[in-house]
Amino acid sequence: MKKTLLTGGIAASMLLAGAGAAQAELVTIDFDSFDAGVSITDQIAGVHVGLINAPEGEGPRTMALPNYDYSPASGIALRPSYTVNTTPNTLGAGPWRDLSFTFDEPTDYFSILALDADEPVNARAYLGGDLVDSISFRAGSNFQVYKLELGGIGGEVVFDHVVVDLVTTGQGTEPGPEIFDNLQFTRSSVPTPGALTLLCTSGLLAMRRRRCEG
Repeated sequence: MKKTLLTGGIAASMLLAGAGAAQAELVTIDFDSFDAGVSITDQIAGVHVGLINAPEGEGPRTMALPNYDYSPASGIALRPSYTVNTTPNTLGAGPWRDLSFTFDEPTDYFSILALDADEPVNARAYLGGDLVDSISFRAGSNFQVYKLELGGIGGEVVFDHVVVDLVTTGQGTEPGPEIFDNLQFTRSSVPTPGALTLLCTSGLLAMRRRRCEG
């Protein structure tokens, strides 16, 4: 496993004076709430899921996991292809594509399980167009499970886009791990800039009122 961290001038943090500590919610999606064969795009609050070089509007499809041990994954998982797998208990045919995750607001943590990882896989995190973190695994074995993990909860690195690359060349058209499950990312409850402005204004008014009353 190889992990690279690039933070030069890109990572940012926000200090909310008088507003209390910012709260971050860890979101976990195991896809078991979806039926098999569903195209996943905007069904998950806070993130848009897509496939690179796939037809417009198409996302990865859900599938029922074959009867193999992919612990801790189980039930319904994500297949990096826009075609529906109609053969029970198999991975089905491609074409396979790289996965793309675009967040509504910057996050500091992302992870997903790559199942059946007998081909290489890597993941890259971007803030805007800048690479801020990456992780890669060499080809493993059938039924092996890799955890692709970027950033860290409460860490300094933040990003708004993640690409899960099925091959080291980044072409997105060659076979790679054919199943993914247990998506995790942090979703912040930090107030919007407008809310912060209102909060600060209200605080100043309250201070002035107390001074006048005193």
